[in-house]
Amino acid sequence: ALQRETKPSSSTHYRSISCTTMGNQNSSTSSAAAEAERIVRPFVRHVGALGLSRAELDKRCQPSGLYNSCPWDDRAIRKLIGDGRIAARLVGKEYRYNETEQECPICFLYYTEVNITKCCNAYLCTECFLQVRPQKEKQSSCPFCNCDKFSVTVAEKPSEEDIGARDKEEQTVIEARIRATVENSNGDAGGEESSKITTPPATKKKNPASVAPDSPASNGGVGSELEKKERFQLF
Repeated sequence: ALQRETKPSSSTHYRSISCTTMGNQNSSTSSAAAEAERIVRPFVRHVGALGLSRAELDKRCQPSGLYNSCPWDDRAIRKLIGDGRIAARLVGKEYRYNETEQECPICFLYYTEVNITKCCNAYLCTECFLQVRPQKEKQSSCPFCNCDKFSVTVAEKPSEEDIGARDKEEQTVIEARIRATVENSNGDAGGEESSKITTPPATKKKNPASVAPDSPASNGGVGSELEKKERFQLF
Protein backbone atom coordinates (compact mmCIF):
# COMPACT_ATOMS: atom_id res chain seq x y z
CA ALA A 1 0.00 0.00 0.00
CA LEU A 2 2.83 2.39 0.82
CA GLN A 3 4.53 1.66 -2.51
CA ARG A 4 1.28 2.28 -4.40
CA GLU A 5 0.87 5.73 -2.75
CA THR A 6 4.41 6.96 -3.42
CA LYS A 7 4.44 5.78 -7.04
CA PRO A 8 3.64 8.70 -9.32
CA SER A 9 0.88 8.33 -11.83
CA SER A 10 1.46 8.36 -15.59
CA SER A 11 -0.35 11.71 -16.05
CA THR A 12 1.82 13.37 -13.45
CA HIS A 13 4.91 11.97 -15.13
CA TYR A 14 3.85 13.34 -18.51
CA ARG A 15 3.10 16.79 -17.05
CA SER A 16 6.54 16.99 -15.49
CA ILE A 17 8.18 16.04 -18.77
CA SER A 18 6.18 18.67 -20.72
CA CYS A 19 7.01 21.40 -18.20
CA THR A 20 10.66 20.51 -18.43
CA THR A 21 10.53 20.67 -22.23
CA MET A 22 8.78 24.08 -22.26
CA GLY A 23 11.27 25.44 -19.78
CA ASN A 24 14.11 24.34 -22.00
CA GLN A 25 12.43 25.99 -25.03
CA ASN A 26 11.92 29.29 -23.19
CA SER A 27 15.48 29.35 -21.99
CA SER A 28 16.77 28.60 -25.47
CA THR A 29 14.58 31.38 -26.97
CA SER A 30 15.75 33.97 -24.45
CA SER A 31 19.37 32.96 -24.97
CA ALA A 32 18.95 33.28 -28.74
CA ALA A 33 17.44 36.76 -28.36
CA ALA A 34 20.27 37.80 -26.08
CA GLU A 35 22.80 36.46 -28.57
CA ALA A 36 21.13 38.36 -31.43
CA GLU A 37 21.09 41.58 -29.40
CA ARG A 38 24.76 41.10 -28.59
CA ILE A 39 25.56 40.72 -32.27
CA VAL A 40 23.45 43.68 -33.49
CA ARG A 41 24.30 46.12 -30.66
CA PRO A 42 27.75 47.16 -31.99
CA PHE A 43 26.18 48.19 -35.31
CA VAL A 44 23.44 50.39 -33.76
CA ARG A 45 25.30 53.26 -32.18
CA HIS A 46 23.61 56.11 -30.37
CA VAL A 47 25.13 59.53 -31.01
CA GLY A 48 24.93 62.67 -28.91
CA ALA A 49 23.22 63.51 -25.67
CA LEU A 50 19.79 62.75 -27.14
CA GLY A 51 20.74 59.13 -27.75
CA LEU A 52 19.71 59.17 -31.40
CA SER A 53 20.73 56.43 -33.77
CA ARG A 54 22.78 57.22 -36.83
CA ALA A 55 19.74 56.86 -39.07
CA GLU A 56 17.69 59.25 -36.94
CA LEU A 57 20.53 61.75 -36.73
CA ASP A 58 21.09 61.61 -40.48
CA LYS A 59 17.40 62.37 -41.03
CA ARG A 60 17.45 65.34 -38.65
CA CYS A 61 20.66 66.74 -40.17
CA GLN A 62 19.54 66.53 -43.80
CA PRO A 63 19.62 70.01 -45.47
CA SER A 64 16.16 71.31 -46.38
CA GLY A 65 17.33 73.11 -49.54
CA LEU A 66 16.21 76.54 -48.34
CA TYR A 67 19.65 78.03 -49.05
CA ASN A 68 22.15 77.10 -51.74
CA SER A 69 25.09 76.85 -49.32
CA CYS A 70 25.79 76.68 -45.60
CA PRO A 71 28.80 78.27 -43.84
CA TRP A 72 28.88 75.49 -41.22
CA ASP A 73 30.75 72.20 -41.26
CA ASP A 74 28.57 69.08 -41.37
CA ARG A 75 30.27 67.53 -38.34
CA ALA A 76 29.61 70.62 -36.23
CA ILE A 77 25.94 70.63 -37.27
CA ARG A 78 25.59 66.94 -36.40
CA LYS A 79 27.09 67.53 -32.97
CA LEU A 80 24.78 70.47 -32.20
CA ILE A 81 21.67 68.58 -33.32
CA GLY A 82 22.76 65.32 -31.67
CA ASP A 83 23.32 67.08 -28.35
CA GLY A 84 19.94 68.85 -28.59
CA ARG A 85 21.46 72.33 -28.69
CA ILE A 86 19.64 73.33 -31.89
CA ALA A 87 16.51 72.06 -33.60
CA ALA A 88 16.47 69.68 -36.54
CA ARG A 89 16.87 70.88 -40.11
CA LEU A 90 13.28 70.59 -41.33
CA VAL A 91 11.49 71.56 -44.51
CA GLY A 92 9.31 74.61 -43.88
CA LYS A 93 5.67 74.97 -44.86
CA GLU A 94 3.97 77.99 -46.35
CA TYR A 95 0.91 77.58 -44.14
CA ARG A 96 0.32 76.47 -40.56
CA TYR A 97 -1.32 73.06 -40.58
CA ASN A 98 -0.94 72.48 -36.84
CA GLU A 99 -1.44 74.89 -33.93
CA THR A 100 1.93 73.96 -32.42
CA GLU A 101 3.87 75.00 -35.54
CA GLN A 102 5.87 78.21 -35.24
CA GLU A 103 6.72 80.75 -37.92
CA CYS A 104 10.29 81.80 -38.61
CA PRO A 105 10.34 85.61 -39.06
CA ILE A 106 13.30 85.41 -41.45
CA CYS A 107 12.07 82.93 -44.08
CA PHE A 108 8.34 83.25 -43.17
CA LEU A 109 7.85 79.47 -43.13
CA TYR A 110 6.26 77.27 -40.46
CA TYR A 111 8.07 74.48 -38.61
CA THR A 112 7.15 71.83 -36.05
CA GLU A 113 10.48 72.40 -34.26
CA VAL A 114 12.30 75.74 -34.08
CA ASN A 115 14.92 77.54 -32.01
CA ILE A 116 14.41 80.46 -29.65
CA THR A 117 16.91 83.21 -28.89
CA LYS A 118 18.09 83.59 -25.31
CA CYS A 119 18.29 87.38 -25.53
CA CYS A 120 14.84 88.37 -26.87
CA ASN A 121 12.85 85.08 -27.08
CA ALA A 122 12.45 85.27 -30.85
CA TYR A 123 11.82 82.15 -32.92
CA LEU A 124 13.89 81.12 -35.93
CA CYS A 125 14.50 77.91 -37.80
CA THR A 126 17.80 76.06 -37.88
CA GLU A 127 18.50 76.85 -41.53
CA CYS A 128 18.23 80.59 -40.90
CA PHE A 129 20.25 80.27 -37.69
CA LEU A 130 23.11 78.64 -39.59
CA GLN A 131 23.07 81.58 -42.01
CA VAL A 132 22.93 84.49 -39.53
CA ARG A 133 25.34 82.86 -37.06
CA PRO A 134 28.50 81.86 -38.96
CA GLN A 135 30.59 79.10 -37.45
CA LYS A 136 33.93 80.92 -37.59
CA GLU A 137 32.68 84.00 -35.76
CA LYS A 138 32.98 83.68 -31.98
CA GLN A 139 30.48 86.45 -31.31
CA SER A 140 27.59 87.50 -33.50
CA SER A 141 24.84 90.03 -32.99
CA CYS A 142 21.20 89.02 -32.77
CA PRO A 143 19.26 89.83 -35.98
CA PHE A 144 16.26 90.91 -33.90
CA CYS A 145 17.59 92.94 -30.94
CA ASN A 146 21.27 93.44 -31.97
CA CYS A 147 22.54 91.78 -28.80
CA ASP A 148 26.25 90.95 -28.98
CA LYS A 149 25.85 87.57 -27.24
CA PHE A 150 23.65 85.80 -29.77
CA SER A 151 22.77 82.21 -28.84
CA VAL A 152 19.74 79.96 -29.19
CA THR A 153 18.20 76.86 -27.68
CA VAL A 154 15.49 74.47 -28.84
CA ALA A 155 12.05 75.98 -28.25
CA GLU A 156 9.49 74.02 -26.27
CA LYS A 157 6.08 73.17 -27.62
CA PRO A 158 3.73 76.13 -27.11
CA SER A 159 0.97 75.82 -24.55
CA GLU A 160 -2.66 76.78 -25.09
CA GLU A 161 -2.04 80.19 -23.53
CA ASP A 162 0.94 80.78 -25.81
CA ILE A 163 -1.10 79.79 -28.85
CA GLY A 164 -3.90 82.19 -27.88
CA ALA A 165 -1.49 85.09 -27.35
CA ARG A 166 0.23 84.33 -30.63
CA ASP A 167 -3.03 84.23 -32.59
CA LYS A 168 -4.09 87.54 -31.07
CA GLU A 169 -0.81 89.19 -32.00
CA GLU A 170 -0.95 87.85 -35.55
CA GLN A 171 -4.52 89.14 -35.92
CA THR A 172 -3.39 92.60 -34.81
CA VAL A 173 -0.62 92.58 -37.39
CA ILE A 174 -3.02 91.53 -40.15
CA GLU A 175 -5.45 94.33 -39.28
CA ALA A 176 -2.62 96.88 -39.29
CA ARG A 177 -1.52 95.73 -42.74
CA ILE A 178 -5.08 96.00 -44.06
CA ARG A 179 -5.41 99.56 -42.74
CA ALA A 180 -2.09 100.56 -44.28
CA THR A 181 -3.13 99.09 -47.63
CA VAL A 182 -6.46 100.95 -47.59
CA GLU A 183 -4.79 104.25 -46.67
CA ASN A 184 -2.25 103.89 -49.46
CA SER A 185 -4.95 103.11 -52.01
CA ASN A 186 -7.01 106.13 -50.91
CA GLY A 187 -3.98 108.38 -51.11
CA ASP A 188 -3.17 107.21 -54.65
CA ALA A 189 -6.78 107.79 -55.76
CA GLY A 190 -6.76 111.33 -54.35
CA GLY A 191 -3.52 112.13 -56.12
CA GLU A 192 -4.93 110.96 -59.45
CA GLU A 193 -8.08 113.11 -59.07
CA SER A 194 -6.03 116.20 -58.21
CA SER A 195 -3.83 115.68 -61.23
CA LYS A 196 -6.91 115.62 -63.51
CA ILE A 197 -7.95 119.16 -62.40
CA THR A 198 -6.27 121.64 -64.78
CA THR A 199 -5.96 125.39 -64.30
CA PRO A 200 -6.93 127.71 -67.16
CA PRO A 201 -3.98 129.07 -69.12
CA ALA A 202 -2.88 132.55 -68.10
CA THR A 203 -3.34 135.35 -70.67
CA LYS A 204 -0.02 136.48 -72.06
CA LYS A 205 0.46 140.21 -72.27
CA LYS A 206 2.22 141.52 -75.30
CA ASN A 207 5.39 143.41 -74.83
CA PRO A 208 5.19 146.88 -76.34
CA ALA A 209 8.68 146.52 -77.66
CA SER A 210 7.70 143.46 -79.67
CA VAL A 211 5.01 145.35 -81.67
CA ALA A 212 6.08 146.52 -85.12
CA PRO A 213 6.54 150.29 -85.45
CA ASP A 214 4.28 150.52 -88.55
CA SER A 215 1.40 148.67 -86.90
CA PRO A 216 -1.63 150.66 -85.73
CA ALA A 217 -1.08 149.57 -82.18
CA SER A 218 2.33 151.23 -82.08
CA ASN A 219 0.91 154.63 -83.13
CA GLY A 220 -2.14 154.67 -80.91
CA GLY A 221 -4.58 152.73 -83.12
CA VAL A 222 -6.61 153.56 -86.23
CA GLY A 223 -8.00 156.87 -84.85
CA SER A 224 -4.58 158.37 -84.36
CA GLU A 225 -3.62 157.42 -87.94
CA LEU A 226 -6.66 159.31 -89.34
CA GLU A 227 -5.82 162.37 -87.29
CA LYS A 228 -2.33 162.40 -88.79
CA LYS A 229 -3.75 162.29 -92.34
CA GLU A 230 -6.18 165.22 -91.66
CA ARG A 231 -3.40 167.33 -90.19
CA PHE A 232 -1.25 166.62 -93.25
CA GLN A 233 -4.05 167.76 -95.57
CA LEU A 234 -4.53 171.02 -93.61
CA PHE A 235 -0.89 171.86 -93.91
